[in-house]
Amino acid sequence: IAQMQSWRQVMSRGPRRVLSAWRDAAQRRRGLFSRPGQQLMSSQHMDSAGGFPGHNMDGPRLPPPSLERSLSNVQGPGIRGGEALSAANVQAFAKAVAAKALSENLSPHLEAIVEEFRRIVSQRIRGSLSWEQLQCRVSGQRLDPEAFTRAWKEKTTYQACSEDHESIRLWWSYVTELPPKELLRLFTWCTGFAAIPTTAWKFRINVVDDVGRCPTVNTCMTDDASAANRGVKMPTLYLPAYETKAILTKKMEWAIAGACG
Repeated sequence: IAQMQSWRQVMSRGPRRVLSAWRDAAQRRRGLFSRPGQQLMSSQHMDSAGGFPGHNMDGPRLPPPSLERSLSNVQGPGIRGGEALSAANVQAFAKAVAAKALSENLSPHLEAIVEEFRRIVSQRIRGSLSWEQLQCRVSGQRLDPEAFTRAWKEKTTYQACSEDHESIRLWWSYVTELPPKELLRLFTWCTGFAAIPTTAWKFRINVVDDVGRCPTVNTCMTDDASAANRGVKMPTLYLPAYETKAILTKKMEWAIAGACG
């Protein structure tokens, strides 16, 4: 609140004085690390372009950004730098490209992720997991569409209705008929998950009467009814009681398209 109030006070002074305040603040921060006896310059010493005459407050001027593509040669067994691609070396080239992309180029970025993962997950836990179990923990369960829908349905509870409600039967019939790619897209829209989690989670469907609206979701809900909201994650779908599957399909397309921009 104090920051907002101070911002309003600064803004009331006009754009020119706002820029001067920013420049003075930047100079004061630099002064904390300046050598003894080094004199700071205020905005009064700046030229009309917003800098100090003959001095660049950000250090040496950098060259302007370039859109020129950077090149790096692919090297490996059977490949010589600058050699033209041919039928004789195409297989070696493909192997070298894969090694470069998955090892040389990726390694600096992946190492940081691995290091942080090892800091968070203890050696005892890591040692007790197979690579398949670790994959499921990180990426979620890999299920075929039938098993996927069954697992989703098992985690679902209902509010203001029951599993036998006509709107609920219509919903699961619609979900069951979706192609795998569209099923994942719907699940992500409904829950915020990219796959079926291996950790605790729930899903709730609340049937509402306003059939003129599109379905909506609240992915911030948990099963904790108190204000703390610290329970198991429970995304909630607010499903209008549409009369036909065709209407439900059309409304869902609109809802998902609106969420995806």
